[in-house]
Amino acid sequence: VGFKGSKIFCLHYLAMQTIDVPQSASMYRYLEQGDFENAYNIACLGVTESDWRELAKSALGALSLEIARKAFIRVRDVRYIELLNRIEIARQAPGHDVNLFVADIKAFEGHFEEAERIYCKRGHSKKAIEMYLDLRDWEKAKEIVERVNKQGEEMKIPANDMIMPVKANGAGPAAPAAASAASSATAASPGGAMKSGVNMVQLLKRQAKWLQEVNDMKASAEMYWAAKEYTTAIDIMGQNSWLEDLIEKVRALNKHHRAELAQAATYFRKCGHHRFAKETYLKMEDISSLMSLHVELQKWDDAFELVKQYPDFANDIYEPYAQWLRENDRFDEAQEAFKNAGRPDLSLQMLEQLTHNAVAENRFRDAAHYMWRLATEELNMATGVSSSKIKQQQQKQQQQQQQQNDQQQEEEEKLTVEAQRAKTYATARQYRIKVVMAELYYAYSYVQQSTDEPFTDLQPEAIFNAAQYVVNLAGDSRRPIPYGISQAYCLYALAKQGYEHGALKLARQVYKKILGLQIPRAWREQAELASITIRTKPYSDDQQLVPVCYRCSSSNPLLNDRLDSCINCGHRFVRSFHGFEILPLVRFELADGLTDEEAIRLIKAEPPMDENLMNNGNSMSNSNNNDGDVQTLRLDDDGNDVDAGDEMARKYANDAFHQQLMQVDPSLFVDGRLPPIRVDGESLRRTDSTEIFIRQWPGTGLPAEYYRSVFLDIPITMCKVCCHFFDADDYEFHVLKTGKCPFCDCAVENDDY
Repeated sequence: VGFKGSKIFCLHYLAMQTIDVPQSASMYRYLEQGDFENAYNIACLGVTESDWRELAKSALGALSLEIARKAFIRVRDVRYIELLNRIEIARQAPGHDVNLFVADIKAFEGHFEEAERIYCKRGHSKKAIEMYLDLRDWEKAKEIVERVNKQGEEMKIPANDMIMPVKANGAGPAAPAAASAASSATAASPGGAMKSGVNMVQLLKRQAKWLQEVNDMKASAEMYWAAKEYTTAIDIMGQNSWLEDLIEKVRALNKHHRAELAQAATYFRKCGHHRFAKETYLKMEDISSLMSLHVELQKWDDAFELVKQYPDFANDIYEPYAQWLRENDRFDEAQEAFKNAGRPDLSLQMLEQLTHNAVAENRFRDAAHYMWRLATEELNMATGVSSSKIKQQQQKQQQQQQQQNDQQQEEEEKLTVEAQRAKTYATARQYRIKVVMAELYYAYSYVQQSTDEPFTDLQPEAIFNAAQYVVNLAGDSRRPIPYGISQAYCLYALAKQGYEHGALKLARQVYKKILGLQIPRAWREQAELASITIRTKPYSDDQQLVPVCYRCSSSNPLLNDRLDSCINCGHRFVRSFHGFEILPLVRFELADGLTDEEAIRLIKAEPPMDENLMNNGNSMSNSNNNDGDVQTLRLDDDGNDVDAGDEMARKYANDAFHQQLMQVDPSLFVDGRLPPIRVDGESLRRTDSTEIFIRQWPGTGLPAEYYRSVFLDIPITMCKVCCHFFDADDYEFHVLKTGKCPFCDCAVENDDY
């Protein structure tokens, strides 16, 4: 019945129907003729959305921007509207190229090859490259760069171009692109730019950055390395712990890339890879860093091998090596290393800490060992004694420290003899104090072992003597009881062993002292019971247990307040530091004018033969009677028999030592003490060397101490290291069992006893 626009109205019986008839066919005829105005008018009558989009793209391709804008507005395509705005702004610029707008449109529509062809044809290869860079199609971008370089076109890719995300129909895989780009960069000039001026390095950097954004770190590192961005590539490989790849790159560098090599070595050290880091530092010829690497990763064998080649670095290794030894419980080696490092103070500090820890853990034998070593080290420091390695270092540093040594010599020359003696006396006193503490800890280990441990291999006599020794020395009011030693333990062990050995008087006195102390409840009950029980026993001690002074032959109480010395003459008892029995040794001094060197020479010399002994010996002869085959032995029986006792008496009658030993007249006492025995050179020459023991501390400046055995029937030996005396049989048995000295724990050779 009628129509209007694209609508046709039909009457069906009494109902009016409206039918839409698209005008697409008419619009396409106008599009074929390029009449976009009429095509737009026909479209306004009514076409589908796809027809509007086709009209908009056709108008855009023909640069009929107004019609294209209206059509895109109809379909609400904002992206194309923004493209139209950019094109309109660009058209206002003088000298614009319309073909570039067509290429932009082709690229926007996804026709990249056509856009590339137009760009390159119009001499704008740069825009083609940027298009493929935005698409992440690195292969196509590289091809354009290579082609353009061959043509000799001069241009440069901006380094700070923004990467706009554009949807593309498939860029190539990252890894093949990285390998190809790397090969292209290899063909580039050393400056990173091709001959035409197109910067391939910037292209590789952008590709590497994109690979990094998509988390393809390995390919990104390869790209950065190809772009000669070594620092960034090393960071990526180091942070991801790709050490095998990193060492390959390091081997490709020369030693002049010190910054990059140092950066790679840092990552190797961080990952604990000693071999790669060592190879890198050797390539750099950085010995100092190599030494610090060995120290940091605790490769001590390599470090000491390096020190042999470069001795100047010795001071950089010994102290950390000593610290490592100390942390790994190798204390003996750590002590020597501290001394080699020139830090004996740290060695002393370690020994003090070891002693304290041993006492706190009730390891008193170890505490005694460390305390003795501490005393020895302090003595060596005070007197300037050093190890051979320290002396070698001092010789090497002699030229550098010549002025300081000269000043020290001048100051030492100014010291008076009295000051030197005072210094030596103070040093000896401090050494003796520490040695006494070590002896106390050693003796107390016997007491603690017998009290706390359920089983022990110690002899009861040794425990009794050790407890007696500790109690006597600990009774000095001028010196506090060493840390860790319990007076109650010592008294309890002494009372218990004294009761069992017949020292009943001693046991009664000690139990009385124990009851006045704070002791455990179990001990108190036992002590109270024993104190009552012992009253039924005689109030006396077994005479075999009573100490006898070998200086004045006086008997001494088992407990005295003279610090384990004779209460009559003040002579210090000399004990065996295995069984702690008193040894028949008497100390003597050299006569005035007799030096230690001369005394030792006389002692070691062969004693002269006694004339009387020679004459008496001639009275016994062996004669041969040639009458027949008979041999006769004739003994002169004329009253000249050699009496051993008389000969010994005659021998000692001319001995200055024994002459003074027999002089115990009270008028000779000075301040309750007998004067020291002084022996001249002639007496030393006549004395058998096996009777004399010399305690020496070579190089310390301390005077030697001389002891003589007064009973040769008791074999005595002395440790050459710690200078402590022992019963020879006990010492030999212990050395054969352990190979070490009982007191100082130092190794003993078979010919040392």
